[in-house]
Amino acid sequence: MEKNFVSIVIPVYNAAKVLEDCVRLVTAEIKPSIKDYEIIIAEDASMDGSTEIATKLAKEDAHIVHIHSDKKQGRGKALTNAFSAARGNIVMYIDADLDISPKYIPLFIEYLKSEYDIVFASKRHPEANAKSPILRKILSISYNRLVRLLFKSKVYCHQGGMKGFKRKAILKILPYVQNNKWFWDTEVLVIAQWMGCQLKEIPVTCDYGFKGTTVSSFKDAYGMFVEAIQFKKRESEIKKQLTKNR
Repeated sequence: MEKNFVSIVIPVYNAAKVLEDCVRLVTAEIKPSIKDYEIIIAEDASMDGSTEIATKLAKEDAHIVHIHSDKKQGRGKALTNAFSAARGNIVMYIDADLDISPKYIPLFIEYLKSEYDIVFASKRHPEANAKSPILRKILSISYNRLVRLLFKSKVYCHQGGMKGFKRKAILKILPYVQNNKWFWDTEVLVIAQWMGCQLKEIPVTCDYGFKGTTVSSFKDAYGMFVEAIQFKKRESEIKKQLTKNR
């Protein structure tokens, strides 16, 4: 781990249409204020040319690192592996479709340099202004309310596509996280609260567009509802482990 070094992870699965633009825009936000950084493309067995694009980008820019998996692991596992390999004492991720603008990256980093362990984008915060298809909005609101109810979470939005961490904090959380897919985010934020981490929820302005994303509203939403119930069954055991390891 390098002090004052920032690692930004872009999880990628079949994102060839948006990957180059994503990396370019993220780089443009970082360069003016951050000297020491890396952009990690965590590419998960893509089949649409994303692998070749990521390889090319890494060859062209020494700040870019390409982590490739031959076998599909899932977004959560790709993030876990990337954070474990990251060099920075501050680590972040931003989804490749950029439904959360990279303009928030410098703000996240400033908060992470202070007392906060985790900073994350929120579309469901009362001060957020997030436009999205009505079905997706209904599913999101319902899901987040369920999580708040089941786990007494104080978080409005668990699944926003940008989160930042003090690396030492996320590495303490990850051993308790089992989900390798989209529910990974919820497990991380709920367990962080059980551990007493300092969280900062940032209301964002965004206009969701289907810009190369591989998210399927019905399929992924149903999967996360099921995974929330399964996670509830693990709650008491996780809390016992946390108490034992304090």
